[in-house]
Amino acid sequence: MYYPKSQITTNLYTNGGELALAKDNSEYIGDYYITSTGRKFTGKNPNVVPSYELVNLSYNRNFAEGLNTHVAGNHFVINDVYDYARGVSLVGPTFPPSNPTQIFPTPSEKDYSYGEIQRYFVKKRNEEKYIEIDKSSYISYNTQEPNVNYVLYFAFQFPWVITGKRSEVFNVNRKTIQRVQRNKGFRGFIQYFNGKFDQLFRYTPKENLYTDGTEFKRASDGKIYRGYYHIHLDKGPMEGRQHENRPHDFLIPISGSNYQQIGTRLEERSDNYRTPSRSGGGY
Repeated sequence: MYYPKSQITTNLYTNGGELALAKDNSEYIGDYYITSTGRKFTGKNPNVVPSYELVNLSYNRNFAEGLNTHVAGNHFVINDVYDYARGVSLVGPTFPPSNPTQIFPTPSEKDYSYGEIQRYFVKKRNEEKYIEIDKSSYISYNTQEPNVNYVLYFAFQFPWVITGKRSEVFNVNRKTIQRVQRNKGFRGFIQYFNGKFDQLFRYTPKENLYTDGTEFKRASDGKIYRGYYHIHLDKGPMEGRQHENRPHDFLIPISGSNYQQIGTRLEERSDNYRTPSRSGGGY
């Protein structure tokens, strides 16, 4: 049977105690490969013939031991394999392991207070495919739980900064991804982020700050801003020492990063942003 390369994992090996030949229930030691549906066959890949289907050894040992066990008094104990042979499971249904589910993290207020989160990913073993997962799935892959497809995917994690000086956060996260890609020998992982190394970033409220003209420009006219400013929790950098109930201009980072976490949603801004107010400011 022909299988596309993307649907098989090849060059696997078992030392015994895991698999048996489906045709006679005998224990199998040697090379094998697995399909995307979880079926296993002898040989390093489908090109090796003859190829025989394999099953988990735990089931077949029951068959090898026989359906019935004789005990004193001419009584027979029917063991679990009787139910298995009839299709009745005593431990619940057995399903093929599931593939990873893509998520996008949502930091809590505690996370923003701490300023950093952990991000969890899996990579497909036979191709450059990366999927972000949650912490519980990460643990399942690392402990090789049977409900996840750890044969095809392996998990990894890394820290991600979400508060601080925006340009510094951007650079720290970019260097983190570069380090992960280099140390693990990945290809193309950095492209997953599409240059958005300030994902999930949120300003912290600060007042009476000063910029020398190297950090921001006005949203209203695009001119470089030098002077005192404050950081509003929802609106980000604004001119003035403190937030006041009068129009005052938004400030845009010169770095050009254009995503800001606002509350529980992401608001996109660009360097061409103009406020609808003639004063170009906000309250």
